[in-house]
Amino acid sequence: MGGMRYLVRSKRLPHQHLKRNRRIKMFELAPGDNEKISAWLQEVVYPPIIASQKLKNAPDSQPVGDEAGNEYPYEGAIGGGLTYSFTPTGLGIVIKVESYGQVLDLTDYGSW
Repeated sequence: MGGMRYLVRSKRLPHQHLKRNRRIKMFELAPGDNEKISAWLQEVVYPPIIASQKLKNAPDSQPVGDEAGNEYPYEGAIGGGLTYSFTPTGLGIVIKVESYGQVLDLTDYGSW
């Protein structure tokens, strides 16, 4: 499946009301996907959000920066600006990342 691993593990869960040996599904991003996400955020998603936050000039919602000089929009105390979506299908797994209403599709359709 194009470098992405789809792991299924059997594991006993501690809750008595759940079935024993319930299958646990784990999804992982392919190598290089984190770099794609980072570039997409810095080039497409963040610039208009940062500009909007700067215009508001509210001290509690100003963009934040890191040591490298990159700016990131303020996303609250716990962040939460990204949603990762893994959807298994009969052909493969659809992988999407959403941030501020924009969606990046990381699905490797060529491997289907």
